[in-house]
Amino acid sequence: MKGSQRLAAAVAAALTMVAITGTPALAAPPSNDVYGGAEVIAAVPFSTALDTTEATTDADDTEMNATCGAPAMDASVWFTFTSPTDEAYLADASASDYSAGVFVATGTPGSFEVLACGPGGAAWQATAGQTYSILVIDDQEDGGGNGGIMQLTLEVAPPPPALDVTVNTLVAKVISQT
Repeated sequence: MKGSQRLAAAVAAALTMVAITGTPALAAPPSNDVYGGAEVIAAVPFSTALDTTEATTDADDTEMNATCGAPAMDASVWFTFTSPTDEAYLADASASDYSAGVFVATGTPGSFEVLACGPGGAAWQATAGQTYSILVIDDQEDGGGNGGIMQLTLEVAPPPPALDVTVNTLVAKVISQT
């Protein structure tokens, strides 16, 4: 009888501990883990940081990569941006704590037209009123893991540098004669 009382007391203690401490909470993927949940970027400049360790990858992500060929795709998150003007933009995820890649496209799943992609960021020429999908991924170039703290900025791209080229005709003539 003594043994069964001890067993009953141990079970009661264990159940009490579970009731008090609960079960550990599992993290959920971010709300913009899939195309349908894309976070809308309302204005530029834009900056955000997001934990992507629970983000997933699906067929829409893979479709974006068909053109660009990132070495791997994990922990993807989606954003959309409608450009108010004809402007060049730069989406930069290089400050993330993992090796991030960026894709920019028009269209919808099944008919994406990828305009730009690259490790760390992507730049593209936007058209006023056009909506662009921006996908940030963990490209696994750092050797492992699934995401981390993704940092994305979207800005108007700086203008290209101005070049002033002068050709010295005397030098050009000498070069062409040799």
